[in-house]
Amino acid sequence: VINATEKGSDLALSGTSDQPAGTAITVTLNGQNYSATTDASGNWSVGVPAADVTALGSGAQTITASVSDRAGNSDDASRTVTVSLSAPVISI
Repeated sequence: VINATEKGSDLALSGTSDQPAGTAITVTLNGQNYSATTDASGNWSVGVPAADVTALGSGAQTITASVSDRAGNSDDASRTVTVSLSAPVISI
């Protein structure tokens, strides 16, 4: 869940791949592409600027990470997150 407080901040996304260090990863969120590269352990991370996080609409958003190997084979992994901009309300 991305809440109203987080919506105004940079967002860090990360994951892993079985590809060697230096392999390009493309992460797509809300039609925007962000580039990352794998480290020696296959880990990658990318920062989504606060302005792009602010542009997210309320509701379900899909994050997709894509990778291709040297032979041209590709793979995608997706995760759906919820953007909830409504603050809770309480009354007595």
